[in-house]
Amino acid sequence: MYTVENLNDVVISIAHIPTTDTFWVTSGGFQARIFDIYTGENVTEYVNTFMNLEKQPYQLRLITFCADLNMIVGSTSRHYLIIWKYNSESSVLTLKTESGVQCLCASYKPPFSIFSSGSDDRLCRWERKGQTHFSYVYVQFCLTN
Repeated sequence: MYTVENLNDVVISIAHIPTTDTFWVTSGGFQARIFDIYTGENVTEYVNTFMNLEKQPYQLRLITFCADLNMIVGSTSRHYLIIWKYNSESSVLTLKTESGVQCLCASYKPPFSIFSSGSDDRLCRWERKGQTHFSYVYVQFCLTN
């Protein structure tokens, strides 16, 4: 059992999204909070579903997943309907670095790791954080002394 805390207000709506194994929770803000169904961890910032949305002048209210159409439909306090369509070809998460990535490679055997290097002469080794597929931690190594 998981306890989800630090929501803006009273929970208005919850929707399970089976295509990404997440659930979305609305609580009066302009965006839903997205949680990993297996760990209960808040993965909103890693998934970046709301990345291009500035703070909107409405509250996201009800949300539901339409399995036949593979999309999420939400309603707002300004009587809008917002639709998110799942794209299996799009990225699932974004890993943020301090400098641009110039080289990238990945291991496909456990433990799954991603290695990146940038213009700052640092190598980053990314590994999954716990059991979730949505958040990663990294260790930096300096390539020059």
